[in-house]
Amino acid sequence: AATDFINTATFPHRPSSQSIMKELHYNTVSRVTETWETCRRRSSNFEDEVGTLMLKKLFELQPKTRVVFGFAADQEPCVGDKQTSIHAQTVVSMFDSVLQMLGPDTELLEEILKQVGKRHKDFGVAPSYFPYMGQSITFALKEKMGSSFTDDHKDAWDEVYEELSSEILKAMLTDS
Repeated sequence: AATDFINTATFPHRPSSQSIMKELHYNTVSRVTETWETCRRRSSNFEDEVGTLMLKKLFELQPKTRVVFGFAADQEPCVGDKQTSIHAQTVVSMFDSVLQMLGPDTELLEEILKQVGKRHKDFGVAPSYFPYMGQSITFALKEKMGSSFTDDHKDAWDEVYEELSSEILKAMLTDS
C-alpha cells in the first residue's frame, strides 16, 4: 500500500499497521512547545524570521521545493520580502495551530492533519519533501536558540514532527 512506502521509506522505524498517532509523552510535547515559545520570545518578528530560516534551509536541502512555494530557481527567501513573508507566516501559523492541539485527545488533530494532507496534495507537495521540512524546522530553531537548543530538544521535535507528518502523508496518499 502507499502508506507502507511512507512508513518504511520515509520513517523506517514506524510500523506500517499503525493507523493513528501514537500518544506522545508529556515531556516530549513540553520540550517542543517550550522551544517554539522561546524562539517566539527571542524574535522581534517570529513568523518572518523563523519561517524564512525554515524556507531557506528547505530550499537548500531540496531545491525542487522552491516551485511549491512559487519561487524561481535562483530566488532566495529573505525577511521582509513580500512573497517570503506570506509563505513564512503561513508555515509558522500552521505549526502554531498544530502545536496548540498536541495533547491526549488526538482525534480533532488527526482530522485537521488529514485536511492539511489534502491541501498539500493539491499544491503538488511530494511526499519525499517532508523529511527536509523536518530538518528545516530544527535548523531554524537551533539558529534562533543557539546552544540552548539541546539534543533532547531536537529529539523531541523529530518525534513530534514524525507523528504529525505521518498523518499528513497518509492523507496525501489515500483518496478518502
